[in-house]
Amino acid sequence: QGPRGPPRGPPPATLAWPKREAAIVATLGRLDADVVCLQEVEVALWDGLLRRFTSLGYSGVLQETQRQHPIANAVLFRRAALRCTQTESRSRALIAVLESLDAADSAAPLHVASVHLEAGAEKASQRFCQLRSLLRRLTLLQQRDEKERSGPPAVLIAGDFNFDRRSALHQLLCTGSLPPHERGSSAYGESVPLVRAGSAPYQSPLLPLRDAYRDGSPPGGPQLRASFRNGRVLDFVWHSAALPPPDARLARLRRGGLAAAQGDAVRDAPVQPLA
Repeated sequence: QGPRGPPRGPPPATLAWPKREAAIVATLGRLDADVVCLQEVEVALWDGLLRRFTSLGYSGVLQETQRQHPIANAVLFRRAALRCTQTESRSRALIAVLESLDAADSAAPLHVASVHLEAGAEKASQRFCQLRSLLRRLTLLQQRDEKERSGPPAVLIAGDFNFDRRSALHQLLCTGSLPPHERGSSAYGESVPLVRAGSAPYQSPLLPLRDAYRDGSPPGGPQLRASFRNGRVLDFVWHSAALPPPDARLARLRRGGLAAAQGDAVRDAPVQPLA
């Protein structure tokens, strides 16, 4: 609730699902992306939504969830240009391996991860473990594909990371290393040690990655200043140096990518178009 007045966020009529569904489909149609990463997809709505996305020229994959969890991550891809050769559902992440349909294209596949990390200032260690697991698996997939294809790794990781640019995890992705016993930025409230004292600095061969939103702006708008109602940027698109810089445009879809109008959370989810 705001300091003086009713709770912030779009009015209920705007979030009514049939209207919201139409707005999401229209937004994706305008963006004309080759790859779209979505978070907080309501599983019960996926089949109907995928039919709508199919009319825009997309195929899509949905994360497999455990214990009948009602929301998941998803990846859409332009079926006239790309095919999906493999998917993996991990804790808080969906990996999709995409290959070009152009027979003359011998580049390594694009490894896409749509993520939604654990929320909460006290959950820094969980977020680190989720990122570490994801990077480890992406590395193994890259090493496998390097034996069959030429070219440097091509990685795109997009979603709701639940940390901002003051976080130690943002520093990790940007610089490629995290010092031992590093604590997250006090400005974000992370107080749990991310690495045990005395352990070697964490490193990944996929790092560093580039923060695309530092270089680009949403379509028709200024430089991205916030992706969540608290005024922080918590949603990011990270890409490897092998990829040309994405447009870094953000389609700010309230209630996560595809969730229905029920619930208290009002979140923004990134939809990343690639040139």
